Amino acid sequence: MQQDTPSFESIPSLCRCYDPRLVGVLCLTSDGTIVAANDYFEPLLGFSAADLTGRAWEDLCCPADRDAARAWWQGLRRRERPSPLEIRLRRRDGGSRAVLIVGRWVEGAVPHCIFLVLDLSEYKAREERLLAVERQRRNLLIREVHHRIKNNLQGIVGLLQNQALAHPELADHLKTPIRQISSMALLYDLRSRGEKDGIFLCDLARVAARACREIAPVPVVMDVPHYCSIEVDDREAVAVALILNELLFNAIKHGPDREAKVTLSLRRAADHAVVTVRNRCRAVAPVPDLERPQTLGTGLQLVASLLPGDGSARLHIRREGDEMIAVLRLRPPTVRLLPADAR
Repeated sequence: MQQDTPSFESIPSLCRCYDPRLVGVLCLTSDGTIVAANDYFEPLLGFSAADLTGRAWEDLCCPADRDAARAWWQGLRRRERPSPLEIRLRRRDGGSRAVLIVGRWVEGAVPHCIFLVLDLSEYKAREERLLAVERQRRNLLIREVHHRIKNNLQGIVGLLQNQALAHPELADHLKTPIRQISSMALLYDLRSRGEKDGIFLCDLARVAARACREIAPVPVVMDVPHYCSIEVDDREAVAVALILNELLFNAIKHGPDREAKVTLSLRRAADHAVVTVRNRCRAVAPVPDLERPQTLGTGLQLVASLLPGDGSARLHIRREGDEMIAVLRLRPPTVRLLPADAR
């Protein structure tokens, strides 16, 4: 005996078979026109069942989700069994709600499709709360790891300083590793105390200056505004910190005397950041040739090796009168130029 197939007139009564407090029901024709709905959608979207009747179901989808909705609907029309569709539907007030839709095609004299619609808002909110908790735990763990790395690096600095005191003949040779490791320790200290994940160029400039001050008595004049909008890529942060440290120390080392000041400045251009290190130099001091690394001292050789290979960091050194000027230009992806009020 063949089962009776409902007519369109009987479909609204089928919608009422589902509890509108639990699940939404849409009945559609083969072209996607809604012919019936239950009362689930009035609190969900602000549309009554009568408002929805006669509308194309794709019109309810948010514009960004319509292509995915259309592809899913075409598969359903081909009598495929696509996975449930997670999508956002538009509300009458202009907002949107995340929903999960399961579709089932009903054959017979009056072919039609039934959608079961479940509101995901509470689930999404709970998921976001859980993700926020996990992000907080992750950040705390990362800061703790950075704090321990900082402590270990400071311990190494202490050991090297003890060796310099115990063996004065090695003191000059140990100054460079002490300064470099101290700079990295300061960077990890910065990371361990930061509330946000970003490392900013203004902070790295101050870290480099502080590390040099601990080694050399030459005054470093800081012209570094609080440009929090210049963020350094996390993968390049240690390299940039060491580059700044080496440029500063190289300027200090090649000054004519201990009273000659060194200036470190930071500026933001339209599409890049500019770090400039200026120092008075000896009359016979040659301009370093960065194209010939074998002619450079160990400090500038380290700088050349640390510059990213993609060209996003360029160093130029020139002489103007009795001043040697090193200009470091940093572009994306080594740095990210954020809106001025990003932090």
